Amino acid sequence: MVFLIILMIVLNLFAFLMPKKFSGIEMLCTTLFAMYLELIVNLFLDIKYDLFGYFTKGVDWKSLYYLFGIYPAINILFINFFQTGSVPGFSILQDGRSWRWFLSFCSS
Repeated sequence: MVFLIILMIVLNLFAFLMPKKFSGIEMLCTTLFAMYLELIVNLFLDIKYDLFGYFTKGVDWKSLYYLFGIYPAINILFINFFQTGSVPGFSILQDGRSWRWFLSFCSS
């Protein structure tokens, strides 16, 4: 638990202090999408199929630490350092047009 708190502080400092390429609504949109997708997947895998639980079975209040403390920072770091230039074999990522279109579509 101590490592989790230290990781939350360090990642949030990195995400807060780095220069950002995207607007606030784009970062919020991708963070909320990732959080809701993770919650839905974990709900089905844990409750319905009884495959795993992070800390305990059923409702897990400790998971809110990483959900609200680590996920937003990781998402902001990921979309900020995502390579949108010319990637061999991935022509859809040229100039970041498709990524920016997706983010603007989510934010409107």
